[in-house]
Amino acid sequence: MSKSTKETVFFVGCHPDDIELGCGGTVATCIKKGFNVECITLTKGQASGKSTIRANESIAGLTHL
Repeated sequence: MSKSTKETVFFVGCHPDDIELGCGGTVATCIKKGFNVECITLTKGQASGKSTIRANESIAGLTHL
């Protein structure tokens, strides 16, 4: 890997907020160290709330990190 290429760290969550609440500190540390960070949530969280609200909250939380 050349010095100009950043490594990517990939986080997977089952529900909206799993990544932010479960490993938000690790996400923030990876960003601070200069890694590319990619996140994916496997469901919309519709079983426990309005999916659009939960998705927007998740995006807002990850953007803050």
